[in-house]
Amino acid sequence: MVLQRNIKIPVWGNASPGRQVKIDFDGKTYKTITDKPGKWKIYIDEHNLPCPYQMKVYSDSNSVTFNDILIGEVWICGGQSNMEWAVLQSNNSQQEISNAKYSNIRLCKIDRLISEKPVNDIKTEWKECSPETVEQFSAVGYFFGRDLYNDINVPIGLIESVWGGTPIEAWTSREVLEKMQEFSGTMKKNKASARKYYSDMAEYEQLYQQWQTQGAKELPPKTIKDPRHRWPSVLFNGMIYPIIPYAFRGVIWYQGEGNAGRACQYKKLFPALIKDWRTRWGIDDFPFLFVQLASFRNPSPVPVENEWAELREAQIDTLSLPNTGMALAIDIGEANSIHPKNKQDVGKRLCLIALEKVYGKKVISNGLMYNNMQVNDNKVILSFDHIYDGLKFKDDRLLGFSIAGVDKKFKWAQAEIKDNKIVVWSDEIKNPVAVRYSWESNPNGNLYNSADLPACPFRTDNFKLSTFSKQ
Repeated sequence: MVLQRNIKIPVWGNASPGRQVKIDFDGKTYKTITDKPGKWKIYIDEHNLPCPYQMKVYSDSNSVTFNDILIGEVWICGGQSNMEWAVLQSNNSQQEISNAKYSNIRLCKIDRLISEKPVNDIKTEWKECSPETVEQFSAVGYFFGRDLYNDINVPIGLIESVWGGTPIEAWTSREVLEKMQEFSGTMKKNKASARKYYSDMAEYEQLYQQWQTQGAKELPPKTIKDPRHRWPSVLFNGMIYPIIPYAFRGVIWYQGEGNAGRACQYKKLFPALIKDWRTRWGIDDFPFLFVQLASFRNPSPVPVENEWAELREAQIDTLSLPNTGMALAIDIGEANSIHPKNKQDVGKRLCLIALEKVYGKKVISNGLMYNNMQVNDNKVILSFDHIYDGLKFKDDRLLGFSIAGVDKKFKWAQAEIKDNKIVVWSDEIKNPVAVRYSWESNPNGNLYNSADLPACPFRTDNFKLSTFSKQ
Protein backbone atom coordinates (compact mmCIF):
# COMPACT_ATOMS: atom_id res chain seq x y z
CA MET A 1 0.00 0.00 0.00
CA VAL A 2 1.04 3.59 -0.64
CA LEU A 3 -0.48 6.50 1.29
CA GLN A 4 -0.33 10.04 -0.05
CA ARG A 5 2.44 12.16 1.43
CA ASN A 6 2.10 15.72 2.75
CA ILE A 7 -1.66 15.50 3.32
CA LYS A 8 -3.85 14.33 6.16
CA ILE A 9 -4.63 10.69 5.42
CA PRO A 10 -8.24 9.50 5.76
CA VAL A 11 -8.85 5.97 7.03
CA TRP A 12 -12.46 4.83 7.19
CA GLY A 13 -14.70 1.81 7.64
CA ASN A 14 -17.72 0.26 9.33
CA ALA A 15 -18.33 -1.24 12.75
CA SER A 16 -21.16 -1.54 15.23
CA PRO A 17 -22.83 1.80 16.08
CA GLY A 18 -21.37 3.61 19.06
CA ARG A 19 -18.20 1.55 19.16
CA GLN A 20 -14.75 3.04 19.67
CA VAL A 21 -12.27 2.48 16.84
CA LYS A 22 -8.54 3.07 17.25
CA ILE A 23 -5.61 3.30 14.84
CA ASP A 24 -1.97 2.88 15.82
CA PHE A 25 0.36 4.46 13.26
CA ASP A 26 3.93 5.68 13.53
CA GLY A 27 3.95 5.71 17.33
CA LYS A 28 0.65 7.58 17.72
CA THR A 29 -2.85 6.35 18.54
CA TYR A 30 -5.91 7.92 16.88
CA LYS A 31 -9.45 7.14 17.96
CA THR A 32 -13.08 7.89 17.16
CA ILE A 33 -16.62 6.62 17.81
CA THR A 34 -18.76 5.10 15.05
CA ASP A 35 -21.94 6.99 14.14
CA LYS A 36 -25.51 5.59 14.16
CA PRO A 37 -25.12 3.74 10.82
CA GLY A 38 -21.82 2.34 12.11
CA LYS A 39 -19.53 4.42 9.89
CA TRP A 40 -16.28 5.93 11.10
CA LYS A 41 -13.40 7.98 9.67
CA ILE A 42 -10.07 8.99 11.18
CA TYR A 43 -7.48 11.38 9.72
CA ILE A 44 -3.83 10.48 10.28
CA ASP A 45 -1.32 13.31 10.48
CA GLU A 46 0.64 14.29 7.39
CA HIS A 47 3.75 12.23 6.70
CA ASN A 48 6.51 12.60 4.13
CA LEU A 49 9.14 9.98 5.00
CA PRO A 50 8.73 6.96 2.70
CA CYS A 51 10.15 4.25 5.01
CA PRO A 52 7.78 1.29 5.64
CA TYR A 53 5.11 1.71 8.29
CA GLN A 54 2.66 -0.54 10.07
CA MET A 55 -0.97 0.39 10.71
CA LYS A 56 -3.16 -1.35 13.25
CA VAL A 57 -6.92 -0.70 13.15
CA TYR A 58 -8.87 -2.17 16.06
CA SER A 59 -11.86 -2.07 18.35
CA ASP A 60 -12.78 -4.15 21.39
CA SER A 61 -13.94 -7.00 19.13
CA ASN A 62 -11.80 -6.89 16.01
CA SER A 63 -8.32 -6.01 14.80
CA VAL A 64 -6.65 -5.62 11.39
CA THR A 65 -2.96 -4.91 10.78
CA PHE A 66 -1.47 -3.56 7.55
CA ASN A 67 2.25 -3.99 7.01
CA ASP A 68 4.84 -2.57 4.61
CA ILE A 69 2.99 0.72 4.04
CA LEU A 70 4.88 3.37 2.08
CA ILE A 71 4.32 7.12 2.01
CA GLY A 72 4.60 8.68 -1.42
CA GLU A 73 2.62 9.80 -4.46
CA VAL A 74 -0.71 8.13 -5.32
CA TRP A 75 -2.38 8.44 -8.72
CA ILE A 76 -5.69 7.04 -9.94
CA CYS A 77 -5.60 5.58 -13.47
CA GLY A 78 -9.08 5.71 -15.00
CA GLY A 79 -10.94 5.36 -18.28
CA GLN A 80 -11.79 2.76 -20.88
CA SER A 81 -9.84 0.22 -22.95
CA ASN A 82 -6.76 2.28 -23.81
CA MET A 83 -6.13 2.81 -20.11
CA GLU A 84 -7.03 -0.84 -19.47
CA TRP A 85 -4.59 -2.03 -22.17
CA ALA A 86 -2.03 -4.09 -20.31
CA VAL A 87 1.76 -3.99 -20.30
CA LEU A 88 1.66 -7.51 -21.76
CA GLN A 89 -0.14 -6.15 -24.85
CA SER A 90 2.18 -3.19 -25.45
CA ASN A 91 5.31 -2.64 -27.50
CA ASN A 92 8.41 -4.49 -26.34
CA SER A 93 6.29 -6.18 -23.70
CA GLN A 94 8.60 -9.00 -22.65
CA GLN A 95 11.53 -6.70 -21.95
CA GLU A 96 9.28 -4.17 -20.21
CA ILE A 97 7.87 -6.91 -17.99
CA SER A 98 11.25 -8.43 -17.13
CA ASN A 99 12.58 -4.96 -16.17
CA ALA A 100 9.59 -4.08 -13.97
CA LYS A 101 11.33 -4.66 -10.65
CA TYR A 102 10.32 -1.68 -8.53
CA SER A 103 9.72 -2.46 -4.88
CA ASN A 104 8.72 1.18 -4.26
CA ILE A 105 5.98 1.15 -6.88
CA ARG A 106 2.77 -0.46 -5.69
CA LEU A 107 -0.18 -1.49 -7.87
CA CYS A 108 -3.86 -1.74 -6.96
CA LYS A 109 -6.57 -2.93 -9.38
CA ILE A 110 -10.24 -2.23 -8.69
CA ASP A 111 -12.34 -5.20 -9.81
CA ARG A 112 -15.07 -4.62 -12.36
CA LEU A 113 -18.37 -3.95 -10.66
CA ILE A 114 -21.66 -2.69 -12.10
CA SER A 115 -24.02 -1.16 -9.56
CA GLU A 116 -27.13 0.94 -9.93
CA LYS A 117 -26.54 2.33 -6.42
CA PRO A 118 -23.33 3.55 -4.74
CA VAL A 119 -21.35 0.74 -3.12
CA ASN A 120 -19.44 1.29 0.10
CA ASP A 121 -17.18 -1.76 0.20
CA ILE A 122 -15.04 -3.55 -2.37
CA LYS A 123 -12.34 -6.20 -2.16
CA THR A 124 -8.96 -5.30 -3.57
CA GLU A 125 -5.29 -5.48 -2.62
CA TRP A 126 -2.00 -3.70 -3.15
CA LYS A 127 0.85 -5.54 -4.84
CA GLU A 128 4.51 -4.70 -5.20
CA CYS A 129 5.45 -3.93 -8.81
CA SER A 130 7.25 -6.95 -10.26
CA PRO A 131 7.35 -8.92 -13.52
CA GLU A 132 4.59 -11.13 -12.10
CA THR A 133 2.23 -8.30 -11.09
CA VAL A 134 2.80 -5.76 -13.84
CA GLU A 135 1.99 -7.76 -16.98
CA GLN A 136 -1.81 -7.39 -16.61
CA PHE A 137 -1.67 -3.88 -15.16
CA SER A 138 -2.52 -0.75 -17.16
CA ALA A 139 0.38 -0.02 -19.50
CA VAL A 140 -0.29 3.73 -19.55
CA GLY A 141 -0.56 3.71 -15.76
CA TYR A 142 2.62 1.71 -15.27
CA PHE A 143 4.76 3.66 -17.74
CA PHE A 144 3.53 6.91 -16.21
CA GLY A 145 4.30 5.70 -12.69
CA ARG A 146 7.67 4.25 -13.64
CA ASP A 147 8.84 7.44 -15.35
CA LEU A 148 7.55 9.51 -12.43
CA TYR A 149 9.35 7.31 -9.90
CA ASN A 150 12.61 7.45 -11.85
CA ASP A 151 12.47 11.26 -11.76
CA ILE A 152 11.19 12.18 -8.29
CA ASN A 153 12.46 9.05 -6.49
CA VAL A 154 9.63 8.64 -4.00
CA PRO A 155 7.26 5.67 -3.67
CA ILE A 156 4.46 5.60 -6.24
CA GLY A 157 1.01 4.09 -5.75
CA LEU A 158 -1.15 3.42 -8.82
CA ILE A 159 -4.87 2.63 -8.51
CA GLU A 160 -6.36 1.22 -11.73
CA SER A 161 -10.13 1.63 -12.17
CA VAL A 162 -11.00 0.91 -15.80
CA TRP A 163 -13.46 -0.86 -18.11
CA GLY A 164 -13.14 -1.06 -21.89
CA GLY A 165 -15.90 0.17 -24.17
CA THR A 166 -17.45 2.48 -21.61
CA PRO A 167 -18.78 6.02 -22.11
CA ILE A 168 -17.98 8.81 -19.69
CA GLU A 169 -21.49 8.87 -18.23
CA ALA A 170 -20.88 5.41 -16.75
CA TRP A 171 -18.17 7.02 -14.59
CA THR A 172 -20.28 10.05 -13.61
CA SER A 173 -22.65 10.26 -10.65
CA ARG A 174 -26.39 10.19 -11.27
CA GLU A 175 -26.87 13.40 -9.29
CA VAL A 176 -24.76 15.29 -11.83
CA LEU A 177 -26.25 13.66 -14.93
CA GLU A 178 -29.85 14.30 -13.88
CA LYS A 179 -29.14 18.05 -13.68
CA MET A 180 -27.81 18.20 -17.25
CA GLN A 181 -30.38 19.17 -19.85
CA GLU A 182 -27.92 18.14 -22.57
CA PHE A 183 -28.04 14.57 -21.25
CA SER A 184 -31.80 14.15 -20.90
CA GLY A 185 -32.19 12.44 -24.28
CA THR A 186 -29.40 9.99 -23.50
CA MET A 187 -31.00 9.18 -20.15
CA LYS A 188 -34.27 8.31 -21.92
CA LYS A 189 -32.43 6.04 -24.36
CA ASN A 190 -30.66 4.26 -21.51
CA LYS A 191 -33.92 3.70 -19.63
CA ALA A 192 -35.35 2.13 -22.78
CA SER A 193 -32.20 0.00 -23.09
CA ALA A 194 -32.61 -1.15 -19.50
CA ARG A 195 -36.25 -2.14 -19.99
CA LYS A 196 -35.38 -4.14 -23.10
CA TYR A 197 -32.42 -5.85 -21.48
CA TYR A 198 -34.37 -6.98 -18.41
CA SER A 199 -37.30 -8.06 -20.60
CA ASP A 200 -35.01 -10.10 -22.85
CA MET A 201 -33.30 -11.65 -19.83
CA ALA A 202 -36.65 -12.60 -18.30
CA GLU A 203 -37.69 -14.23 -21.57
CA TYR A 204 -34.41 -16.13 -21.73
CA GLU A 205 -34.74 -17.29 -18.12
CA GLN A 206 -38.18 -18.64 -18.96
CA LEU A 207 -36.73 -20.60 -21.90
CA TYR A 208 -33.94 -21.83 -19.66
CA GLN A 209 -36.41 -23.10 -17.07
CA GLN A 210 -38.33 -24.89 -19.79
CA TRP A 211 -35.12 -26.47 -21.01
CA GLN A 212 -34.34 -27.71 -17.50
CA THR A 213 -37.79 -29.17 -16.82
CA GLN A 214 -38.35 -30.68 -20.25
CA GLY A 215 -34.95 -32.30 -20.50
CA ALA A 216 -34.13 -30.96 -23.94
CA LYS A 217 -30.69 -31.84 -25.26
CA GLU A 218 -29.65 -28.39 -26.41
CA LEU A 219 -29.54 -25.31 -24.22
CA PRO A 220 -31.29 -22.37 -25.92
CA PRO A 221 -28.62 -20.00 -27.29
CA LYS A 222 -28.08 -16.85 -25.29
CA THR A 223 -27.76 -14.05 -27.84
CA ILE A 224 -28.43 -11.16 -25.46
CA LYS A 225 -25.57 -8.68 -25.18
CA ASP A 226 -25.12 -7.22 -21.72
CA PRO A 227 -25.13 -3.40 -22.10
CA ARG A 228 -25.11 -2.56 -18.41
CA HIS A 229 -21.47 -1.40 -18.21
CA ARG A 230 -22.45 1.45 -20.54
CA TRP A 231 -25.36 2.68 -18.43
CA PRO A 232 -25.14 6.02 -16.62
CA SER A 233 -23.38 6.05 -13.23
CA VAL A 234 -23.03 2.27 -12.82
CA LEU A 235 -19.21 2.32 -12.78
CA PHE A 236 -19.02 5.45 -10.70
CA ASN A 237 -21.19 3.61 -8.17
CA GLY A 238 -19.22 0.36 -8.27
CA MET A 239 -15.64 1.39 -9.02
CA ILE A 240 -15.14 5.04 -7.99
CA TYR A 241 -17.50 5.73 -5.09
CA PRO A 242 -16.03 2.91 -2.93
CA ILE A 243 -12.53 4.42 -3.02
CA ILE A 244 -13.67 7.88 -1.92
CA PRO A 245 -12.06 9.46 0.19
CA TYR A 246 -8.73 7.62 -0.34
CA ALA A 247 -6.09 10.34 -0.49
CA PHE A 248 -4.16 10.76 -3.71
CA ARG A 249 -2.25 13.35 -5.74
CA GLY A 250 -4.11 13.25 -9.05
CA VAL A 251 -5.87 11.34 -11.83
CA ILE A 252 -4.65 10.22 -15.22
CA TRP A 253 -7.52 9.51 -17.62
CA TYR A 254 -7.73 7.88 -21.06
CA GLN A 255 -11.27 7.74 -22.40
CA GLY A 256 -13.46 9.28 -25.08
CA GLU A 257 -13.76 6.67 -27.81
CA GLY A 258 -17.09 5.59 -26.31
CA ASN A 259 -18.50 9.12 -26.66
CA ALA A 260 -17.18 10.12 -30.10
CA GLY A 261 -20.65 9.99 -31.64
CA ARG A 262 -21.80 12.57 -29.07
CA ALA A 263 -18.72 14.79 -29.07
CA CYS A 264 -20.54 18.08 -28.48
CA GLN A 265 -22.30 16.57 -25.49
CA TYR A 266 -18.87 15.52 -24.19
CA LYS A 267 -17.98 19.21 -23.92
CA LYS A 268 -20.38 19.26 -20.94
CA LEU A 269 -19.95 15.70 -19.66
CA PHE A 270 -16.18 15.66 -19.26
CA PRO A 271 -15.86 18.86 -17.19
CA ALA A 272 -18.88 17.75 -15.15
CA LEU A 273 -17.14 14.50 -14.21
CA ILE A 274 -13.96 16.31 -13.16
CA LYS A 275 -15.82 18.88 -11.07
CA ASP A 276 -17.94 16.19 -9.41
CA TRP A 277 -14.97 14.00 -8.49
CA ARG A 278 -13.16 17.00 -7.04
CA THR A 279 -16.19 17.95 -4.97
CA ARG A 280 -16.74 14.45 -3.66
CA TRP A 281 -13.12 13.95 -2.66
CA GLY A 282 -12.94 17.38 -1.12
CA ILE A 283 -9.49 17.90 -2.64
CA ASP A 284 -9.69 21.30 -4.33
CA ASP A 285 -8.68 21.19 -7.98
CA PHE A 286 -6.58 18.04 -7.71
CA PRO A 287 -4.56 17.46 -10.93
CA PHE A 288 -6.59 15.77 -13.65
CA LEU A 289 -4.41 14.79 -16.61
CA PHE A 290 -5.86 13.10 -19.68
CA VAL A 291 -4.92 11.71 -23.07
CA GLN A 292 -6.36 13.15 -26.26
CA LEU A 293 -7.65 10.46 -28.62
CA ALA A 294 -4.93 8.86 -30.74
CA SER A 295 -5.12 8.60 -34.52
CA PHE A 296 -7.22 5.70 -35.83
CA ARG A 297 -8.86 4.41 -39.03
CA ASN A 298 -7.88 5.03 -42.65
CA PRO A 299 -7.15 8.63 -43.64
CA SER A 300 -9.82 10.48 -45.56
CA PRO A 301 -8.98 11.43 -49.17
CA VAL A 302 -10.79 14.77 -48.79
CA PRO A 303 -11.49 17.05 -45.81
CA VAL A 304 -14.71 15.95 -44.06
CA GLU A 305 -16.60 16.49 -40.82
CA ASN A 306 -15.35 13.98 -38.29
CA GLU A 307 -16.66 12.78 -34.91
CA TRP A 308 -13.21 11.90 -33.55
CA ALA A 309 -11.88 15.35 -34.42
CA GLU A 310 -14.86 16.87 -32.64
CA LEU A 311 -14.25 14.70 -29.56
CA ARG A 312 -10.64 15.86 -29.50
CA GLU A 313 -11.90 19.45 -29.53
CA ALA A 314 -14.12 18.66 -26.54
CA GLN A 315 -11.02 17.41 -24.74
CA ILE A 316 -9.16 20.62 -25.64
CA ASP A 317 -12.04 22.70 -24.27
CA THR A 318 -11.78 20.85 -20.95
CA LEU A 319 -8.34 22.41 -20.45
CA SER A 320 -10.24 25.54 -19.41
CA LEU A 321 -10.70 23.88 -16.01
CA PRO A 322 -7.90 24.66 -13.56
CA ASN A 323 -5.15 22.13 -12.93
CA THR A 324 -5.83 20.00 -15.99
CA GLY A 325 -3.37 18.80 -18.61
CA MET A 326 -3.64 16.94 -21.91
CA ALA A 327 -1.13 14.52 -23.40
CA LEU A 328 -1.20 14.38 -27.19
CA ALA A 329 -1.31 10.99 -28.92
CA ILE A 330 -2.28 12.16 -32.40
CA ASP A 331 1.06 10.98 -33.83
CA ILE A 332 1.30 7.57 -32.15
CA GLY A 333 -1.93 5.86 -33.13
CA GLU A 334 -2.52 2.97 -35.51
CA ALA A 335 -4.84 3.03 -38.51
CA ASN A 336 -5.97 -0.56 -38.04
CA SER A 337 -6.26 -0.66 -34.27
CA ILE A 338 -8.17 1.46 -31.78
CA HIS A 339 -5.60 0.24 -29.24
CA PRO A 340 -2.16 1.50 -30.33
CA LYS A 341 0.60 -0.53 -28.69
CA ASN A 342 2.93 2.40 -28.06
CA LYS A 343 1.83 3.10 -24.53
CA GLN A 344 5.35 4.08 -23.47
CA ASP A 345 5.13 7.51 -25.11
CA VAL A 346 1.63 8.05 -23.75
CA GLY A 347 2.85 7.41 -20.22
CA LYS A 348 5.93 9.55 -20.84
CA ARG A 349 3.90 12.52 -22.06
CA LEU A 350 1.52 12.29 -19.11
CA CYS A 351 4.53 12.14 -16.81
CA LEU A 352 6.07 15.25 -18.40
CA ILE A 353 2.86 17.16 -17.68
CA ALA A 354 2.84 15.94 -14.08
CA LEU A 355 6.49 16.84 -13.60
CA GLU A 356 5.93 20.38 -14.85
CA LYS A 357 2.47 21.19 -13.53
CA VAL A 358 2.39 19.18 -10.30
CA TYR A 359 5.99 18.80 -9.19
CA GLY A 360 7.46 22.06 -10.48
CA LYS A 361 10.17 20.51 -12.63
CA LYS A 362 11.69 22.50 -15.48
CA VAL A 363 10.66 20.25 -18.34
CA ILE A 364 8.81 20.82 -21.60
CA SER A 365 5.44 19.05 -21.51
CA ASN A 366 3.20 20.85 -24.00
CA GLY A 367 2.75 20.26 -27.69
CA LEU A 368 1.93 23.14 -30.01
CA MET A 369 -1.42 24.79 -29.35
CA TYR A 370 -3.15 27.08 -31.85
CA ASN A 371 -3.37 30.70 -30.69
CA ASN A 372 -4.74 32.95 -33.43
CA MET A 373 -5.02 33.57 -37.17
CA GLN A 374 -4.64 36.52 -39.53
CA VAL A 375 -5.73 36.72 -43.16
CA ASN A 376 -3.39 38.35 -45.64
CA ASP A 377 -4.86 38.35 -49.16
CA ASN A 378 -5.39 34.68 -50.05
CA LYS A 379 -3.22 33.34 -47.23
CA VAL A 380 -3.85 32.60 -43.55
CA ILE A 381 -1.09 33.17 -41.00
CA LEU A 382 -1.31 31.01 -37.86
CA SER A 383 0.37 31.67 -34.51
CA PHE A 384 1.00 29.05 -31.82
CA ASP A 385 1.81 28.68 -28.15
CA HIS A 386 4.53 26.35 -26.79
CA ILE A 387 6.88 26.83 -29.75
CA TYR A 388 9.96 26.87 -27.49
CA ASP A 389 13.01 26.95 -29.80
CA GLY A 390 11.00 26.86 -33.00
CA LEU A 391 8.63 25.01 -35.31
CA LYS A 392 9.57 22.02 -37.42
CA PHE A 393 7.98 19.28 -39.47
CA LYS A 394 8.78 15.71 -40.36
CA ASP A 395 9.02 14.31 -43.91
CA ASP A 396 9.63 16.61 -46.87
CA ARG A 397 6.73 19.09 -46.53
CA LEU A 398 4.07 20.27 -44.11
CA LEU A 399 0.87 18.20 -44.15
CA GLY A 400 -2.50 18.09 -42.46
CA PHE A 401 -3.89 21.57 -43.21
CA SER A 402 -7.19 22.34 -44.93
CA ILE A 403 -8.68 25.74 -45.77
CA ALA A 404 -12.16 27.09 -46.58
CA GLY A 405 -13.82 30.19 -47.92
CA VAL A 406 -17.22 31.63 -47.07
CA ASP A 407 -18.93 28.54 -48.54
CA LYS A 408 -17.42 26.50 -45.66
CA LYS A 409 -16.13 23.85 -48.07
CA PHE A 410 -12.66 22.76 -47.01
CA LYS A 411 -9.86 21.94 -49.43
CA TRP A 412 -6.44 20.51 -48.73
CA ALA A 413 -3.96 23.33 -48.35
CA GLN A 414 -0.29 24.05 -48.77
CA ALA A 415 1.63 25.30 -45.75
CA GLU A 416 5.06 26.59 -44.83
CA ILE A 417 6.92 27.82 -41.77
CA LYS A 418 7.79 31.51 -41.79
CA ASP A 419 9.10 33.43 -38.77
CA ASN A 420 7.86 30.71 -36.40
CA LYS A 421 4.37 30.99 -37.82
CA ILE A 422 2.52 28.82 -40.31
CA VAL A 423 1.35 30.28 -43.58
CA VAL A 424 -1.52 28.35 -45.21
CA TRP A 425 -3.09 28.75 -48.64
CA SER A 426 -4.76 27.00 -51.55
CA ASP A 427 -5.01 28.13 -55.15
CA GLU A 428 -8.67 27.02 -55.01
CA ILE A 429 -9.56 29.43 -52.17
CA LYS A 430 -9.23 33.11 -53.04
CA ASN A 431 -10.79 34.56 -49.88
CA PRO A 432 -10.05 32.20 -46.98
CA VAL A 433 -12.00 32.43 -43.72
CA ALA A 434 -11.02 29.24 -41.86
CA VAL A 435 -8.23 26.70 -41.45
CA ARG A 436 -8.26 23.26 -39.87
CA TYR A 437 -5.35 21.04 -38.91
CA SER A 438 -5.38 17.27 -38.39
CA TRP A 439 -9.17 17.42 -38.43
CA GLU A 440 -9.98 13.74 -39.02
CA SER A 441 -9.75 10.35 -37.31
CA ASN A 442 -6.29 9.54 -38.62
CA PRO A 443 -4.68 12.75 -39.88
CA ASN A 444 -1.29 13.05 -41.55
CA GLY A 445 -0.31 16.27 -39.75
CA ASN A 446 3.43 16.44 -39.12
CA LEU A 447 4.00 19.74 -37.32
CA TYR A 448 6.08 19.66 -34.12
CA ASN A 449 7.75 22.00 -31.68
CA SER A 450 11.43 21.90 -30.82
CA ALA A 451 10.79 19.39 -28.02
CA ASP A 452 9.46 16.86 -30.55
CA LEU A 453 5.92 17.20 -29.23
CA PRO A 454 3.22 17.32 -31.92
CA ALA A 455 0.85 20.14 -32.76
CA CYS A 456 -2.61 19.65 -31.30
CA PRO A 457 -5.45 19.29 -33.85
CA PHE A 458 -7.50 22.47 -34.14
CA ARG A 459 -9.90 24.54 -36.20
CA THR A 460 -10.09 28.32 -36.46
CA ASP A 461 -13.81 28.37 -37.31
CA ASN A 462 -16.95 28.07 -35.21
CA PHE A 463 -19.04 26.30 -37.85
CA LYS A 464 -21.78 24.00 -36.58
CA LEU A 465 -20.36 20.54 -35.84
CA SER A 466 -21.79 17.23 -37.04
CA THR A 467 -22.46 16.03 -33.47
CA PHE A 468 -24.10 19.28 -32.36
CA SER A 469 -27.54 17.86 -31.51
CA LYS A 470 -26.67 14.21 -30.89
CA GLN A 471 -27.67 12.65 -27.59
